[in-house]
Amino acid sequence: MIMGQRAKKLPIASAGNAPVIEITDDNWRRIEHAYRRELSPAVRKQIHKITQTFAAEAQLECRAEPAAATRTRIEAIKAAASLLHRELHTGTTTADTYARTLIKRQLANDHPPKHKVSDFDAEIDDSDTGIFEAAMRWDPPTIHDDLRVISEHAVSLVFACQAALSELKAGPSFRKGEAWCKWVRRLTDIAKKNDLPWGASQETTNQSQFVNFIRKLQCCCVPDEYWHTNHSYGAMAKAITRAREAGQ
Repeated sequence: MIMGQRAKKLPIASAGNAPVIEITDDNWRRIEHAYRRELSPAVRKQIHKITQTFAAEAQLECRAEPAAATRTRIEAIKAAASLLHRELHTGTTTADTYARTLIKRQLANDHPPKHKVSDFDAEIDDSDTGIFEAAMRWDPPTIHDDLRVISEHAVSLVFACQAALSELKAGPSFRKGEAWCKWVRRLTDIAKKNDLPWGASQETTNQSQFVNFIRKLQCCCVPDEYWHTNHSYGAMAKAITRAREAGQ
């Protein structure tokens, strides 16, 4: 059941086989009884189609990973690039200078490159040492000071990571409950276009036909993991109002 805080997710997700929405004749009778309206075959077809679309979108929404996981990965890459840049420039002793000289010599001798990307990947481990050792050997450019180029690329990578974090924060995403809200708005449009009741009164003594229609349609046809709420008439009426306001 879709409830709780709407944590931001990634704008992409792996698609599976969307659940097939089946609305039997008995289901339609129950839905029409709750709505207190008979629905034409054309309207039934529209409702069925957008409910199937909702199921597919809700599945993607549920499968999307949290944006926080991507943010953590970008921050880790940024920190590693920053550390690489710092390590290439720290140290003023003779030993530090000689270390850089030896590394530059090996880089200069590596033309044409004797190491492939697969060699670089094989060197990567969970430690900073593995990252740095691999970076020192991987496909250096044929210019005078290869270490300086690596350092400059590390700085570029730091700024690229910062820009990526900003894009992640401001960019689109799947958000919990959005597919349900779209479904409600599309059903509202169908009701309006076909002169059917579409109000969402929150007064329990004067219940809206549309609210009861949504409750029954959801109960009869939608997998319960994609439900928003069905606890009470009042909760559903409030959820429908919020869904409409979100689309304005």
